[in-house]
Formats: sequence, structure tokens, C-alpha cells
Amino acid sequence: MVMIIETQRVRVPISLILSCFLLITHAISSGTPHHHSGAASSKFQRRQGSGALSATYSAKGTTYVSLPSFGLIHFAWKLMLCAFTKWPQPSGFGAVAVASNQWNSSQNCGACLEVTGPGGVFKAIISNQCPSCEANGLDLDDDIWNQVSGNKPKGIIQIQWKIVSCGFSKPILFMNKSGVSQYWNSIQVQGSNTPVKSLEISTNGGSSWTLLERQSNSNYFQPKDGKGLGTTGDIRVTCLSGKQFISKNIDLATAESPKPGGAISKALRSMIPRKTTRIEFSHFVPLNPSPFRRFPH
Repeated sequence: MVMIIETQRVRVPISLILSCFLLITHAISSGTPHHHSGAASSKFQRRQGSGALSATYSAKGTTYVSLPSFGLIHFAWKLMLCAFTKWPQPSGFGAVAVASNQWNSSQNCGACLEVTGPGGVFKAIISNQCPSCEANGLDLDDDIWNQVSGNKPKGIIQIQWKIVSCGFSKPILFMNKSGVSQYWNSIQVQGSNTPVKSLEISTNGGSSWTLLERQSNSNYFQPKDGKGLGTTGDIRVTCLSGKQFISKNIDLATAESPKPGGAISKALRSMIPRKTTRIEFSHFVPLNPSPFRRFPH
């Protein structure tokens, strides 16, 4: 067989042919290994620090010696930086403090986590910041430490965790901080199924909205300029997932009185209060005497 090439009709520079050949061989030799190495060793590192719902982190879990129980009502939950003074710790959720790189100016307060360790997979809820924790680390209360670690001695274990929907079954609550009035407003969101990204208030039926600033050390939203917004208003909540919900005619000037939101989608819910029977302390977060809600393997 004789192959005839009509060189007069197609003129391709030899340099272009060589360049294309080199590009193709480079893609074949380097593309596949890059894909596999990313899937094997960079799965968690690529998401490190994002704090997005369903992100997964590989980190250290810690706990420390707690003070003895005195048989008193469990109250330390209220003293943490998330300041849930009127919102009881949800039953079945261990309290944890999150490393500073995941604190996000208290944005993750109340976020529910799925924590995996040697003892299995359990639910937890963020109630505090842990400045001494390594990046993405969690400081666990005693009970969830025992569950996640498989009853190991207090110390350090390797864990994985991610933010998940809480699965609460009631509307969210809005609580005004002590000292509020028509001249100064400060609002906390309680019982959200997913972390709250922003909170806005409208006092003119939704024609305009004022974005409130979240306080890193108290988990309350306040007007940036410090000016009051009146006694009532509509509240628009934006979740970390991007979903928005509006509650109408919410009291903005009555202190320390949690108020349920209006007809809000299932994406934002509150919890069912639990009874507590004792007081104990761990390094950063309180104990939760309730049994933990275990995930199936």
C-alpha cells in the first residue's frame, strides 16, 4: 500500500505539530495521577476553614478533667460565648467549643454537628469558642467525649466532623437582649436548623431592610450605627445555605422574652426543651446528661 500526502493542499508547520504532541503527552502523563492524589489526600484540606454546611473536617477532639457534680441544675450552657441564656441545650446533642478559625464571629453558634470518632458517630451543637484548639478542632463536653471516643481517658483523639441540619421541629425563636428599647435593638436567633448567615429588619413593610451586625462575643445581631429601629418590625433571616425566611411584626423592644418566628419553612426550626438534673463543667463547655442521638453506620 502506498500512502500519498498532498503537501501542497495542507501546509502545517512542523513546530505546531511538535507543540500539539507535547501538550497531549503531558496531559496523558500528568492528569490522572493529579486526580487520584487529590481524592486520596486532599479531601478535607480543600474545604478547610470554609465552615459551609456539609463540609467535612479532620481534626483533633479534646476534653479535660471536669469539676465534681453538686446535684444542682445544669446551668453552664448559659454561660458560654453563644449566650443561649433562655434556650435550653437540646436533648441528645453534646455541647462543643469550636476552634477560632471556625468561630466565624459567632456565626456557627447553635450549629449542629455530626462528629465521628473511635466510638461511632454522634450529634453535637456548638456553644462556645475554643481559642486553644488547633485549626478545626473541637473541645467536647464529658458525655459526648465518652461516646465519640469510646470511653477513652480524657485527652486527645482524632475526629471528623461536619455541620448538618439539626432536625428541630418547631419555629425558630427571636430573643431580645436585656436593655433593648425602641432606641436600641439587639436580637438573638435560637433554634435554627442551619447556621444563620445574616439578619435584617424592616420597619416599613419590606420596602427596605436594615442589615444587622453579628456580635462575635455574644451571638446577638445589632444595628451597625447603634440606632434603634423602633418597637416592632419584620425580620428576614438568611441561612448559610442561602435560603431566606421572613417573620412579620416581631417585638423588638421587650427584653429577655423569646418569640417564635412566623410561618417559616422547615429549614429553620427550634428545639424541644429538655429537663436537666445536674451541673458539671469541662474545659470549655458544659455536660449534657441526656443520651446522645446516634447515627447508623
